[in-house]
Amino acid sequence: MDNPKLALREQVMEEEIIRLRTKIEQLRLGRRVLMNLLVLQEQQRQMELREYQQAILSLRKHNAELKQLLASRKRVL
Repeated sequence: MDNPKLALREQVMEEEIIRLRTKIEQLRLGRRVLMNLLVLQEQQRQMELREYQQAILSLRKHNAELKQLLASRKRVL
């Protein structure tokens, strides 16, 4: 009597183990996807930061040129 119950319980536990292993694999895959997305996001952020820094340098250079132009015009007046 105990043997069939034990066999059934063992089968249920094995199925639960298989289900949990599948779930673990799905979670690992999800984690990898999230980590890849984070890496891509950080790369994009770094690229935007470099672009903004270049734009700031360009604007500062242009501002200095305009400042010199204004100073030279003031001297003429």
